[in-house]
Amino acid sequence: MALTMNYGSLTQYGSGFSVNSLTQDGYTTGRLSGIDINETGVIFRALYQRSSQIAGQVTLSNFANPQGLRQVGNTTWAETFSSGTALTGAPGSSSLGLLQSGALEESNVELSAQLVRHDHCTA
Repeated sequence: MALTMNYGSLTQYGSGFSVNSLTQDGYTTGRLSGIDINETGVIFRALYQRSSQIAGQVTLSNFANPQGLRQVGNTTWAETFSSGTALTGAPGSSSLGLLQSGALEESNVELSAQLVRHDHCTA
């Protein structure tokens, strides 16, 4: 394979590099002014002086046996053979619930303890 260089079309100017002209065909840099998440998990970002744009989507996971999950932190859980494989999807699809954005949980119980509670009430 032979490589041939043609230097006839190259130019060099007697000055340092500079930008001679600049045009813009889009928006300027935006500043984030807010974030909202709808009930199906779509994340919208509001940029200052612009309309909202979709930034992503939250996904949820469900397990055939949530009691089989292994606790690896205070509120962190890991899949095990007993829990089954995670069934992941968008909120509101399949058997997954919806999200409620902006809601504050003010429960007086420790939720992770309730998730793996094994005692059953009997009458």
